[in-house]
Amino acid sequence: MKKKCLLWGGLLLISVLSAITFSACDKDTWCYLEVSVIDQKTNLPASDAHLRIHMDGTIADTGITNSNGVYTTKFAAPAILNIYARLQYIDTLNPNVPYFRQGVKSVRLKEGETVQATAVVESDIHRGDIDNWEIVVK
Repeated sequence: MKKKCLLWGGLLLISVLSAITFSACDKDTWCYLEVSVIDQKTNLPASDAHLRIHMDGTIADTGITNSNGVYTTKFAAPAILNIYARLQYIDTLNPNVPYFRQGVKSVRLKEGETVQATAVVESDIHRGDIDNWEIVVK
């Protein structure tokens, strides 16, 4: 009888430990980032805004906002990110000269969570190539 109780107790313990171990594997450890870009000039979402996301001084991701002014991405680990958003501006009098407006936002990602950040593209216009990503210091 004592052996039977020990056997059942051992099986129960193994079952509980297995359940805990396997349920931990299902935990979502990705860090999600949803960036909304707002145009300060119109106070509306900025579609087709170019994004460059930096982590520790290096580029971690790039993208373009959708028609709702949103770009979504994910990272494998928590981090502090700097988000640079640029919106190309077409001058109707001189369409061959590229201009852009920019916005910057910092955010801290958390494991298993979606962090939402809003980058506001300011009204100031800068001259330069939209693909030339040096950061303009004001």
